[in-house]
Amino acid sequence: MIKIYMKKLTVCMGLLAISSCLFVASAQVSSPADQTSQNSMVIANVGIVDVEIKEENGVIVGKYSLQGYMGQQNDINVGVIAVASSSGSHTTVDVKRLIEKVSVQEKQIARYDFSYTIPTSLQGEVTFYLQASTVGGVVLSMNPLVKKVFSSKNQKTLTCTSVNGSIDCSRISKGNIIFSVSKNTILNTPVSVETKEVAVQGGHISFGTTLPPGKYYVDSYASDTHEHIVLPLTVQGVYATIMNSLITQKQNGSPFAVVAISKSIESTNLSARITLTDIKGDSCGTASKSFEKNIPIVVIDITSSCNEGTSRTEIVDSKGSVLDVTLGQFSLSNNNYLENKTQENDTKAETVSRVGIAPYVGGGVLMLGLIIAALYINTKRKSQSGVAEV
Repeated sequence: MIKIYMKKLTVCMGLLAISSCLFVASAQVSSPADQTSQNSMVIANVGIVDVEIKEENGVIVGKYSLQGYMGQQNDINVGVIAVASSSGSHTTVDVKRLIEKVSVQEKQIARYDFSYTIPTSLQGEVTFYLQASTVGGVVLSMNPLVKKVFSSKNQKTLTCTSVNGSIDCSRISKGNIIFSVSKNTILNTPVSVETKEVAVQGGHISFGTTLPPGKYYVDSYASDTHEHIVLPLTVQGVYATIMNSLITQKQNGSPFAVVAISKSIESTNLSARITLTDIKGDSCGTASKSFEKNIPIVVIDITSSCNEGTSRTEIVDSKGSVLDVTLGQFSLSNNNYLENKTQENDTKAETVSRVGIAPYVGGGVLMLGLIIAALYINTKRKSQSGVAEV
């Protein structure tokens, strides 16, 4: 679990092939009033805990739990990410999506099994991580599984860079490159897939996209050598993306929303609009608030006549145009939860009551302007209650 603070602090990191600076936000707070006065706030609070793994014959098999600490967190993706390190640089060389768009309520622990086959094409030092992020791109937790050093007998034939809104790749040998594009996070299902051919040895190829303006990740895959390189790609223009929208409540029980976005420089005068609907489908609360200049998060007090239902979050510009919208479930009940669920892929999830365990430990990543990056990781594998502070 990750604990980070929104103090005017810049952190430069190179994980996941991104060497960049970010403006981050999270805090231990008792109320949104305190948060705004200190210019800090929690935007998400879910951790990967109790990780158990074993690795045999090139396969990592294990279990992990998602634990919720604040409100009902929706749209959580989890996957295994392989990051190669060489001379201080870091490149994502493989991704496997495990689960997508799951939810965890406050005080819940959801248990999952997973299996990951290590690619035979890897070379050099590679660390495998278990990562949870929101569909909008907030990295909730990133836990190391195992570090391995692979033989150099696997020749590196594919190189790629992200430059000026395109991905430029070269191959030592002729062959195809498959470009898979995911929006906001590499753990989202690709929104487009395109195959291009490098017709000559040592040839270069450039990949761009006609997708709408926004933040993307491109997985460049050499199908014959099974090499992956994952890089960020920005499509310029006017855009704003909801990274996370969380409905929760103060200690006195009154509800509020925390909305975090990423946006382009061209997107100005934005506001967040919240609509709550009860389980019968009737409207039971609305609220809106403008984003302050260069602060991509807002806390919105809500007057609500319901404790559970569906939330709709919209990002609106000064002309009333909706730039992004998300739907999610919310529950403001303080009840304990005890239930068992079965996932579609036969992965079992067990949720149990866990009261009073390190509330407000963890956090999320905020993007300011054009950059999103992964954060420093908690190094414990089991019963992970430690906190990494940036």
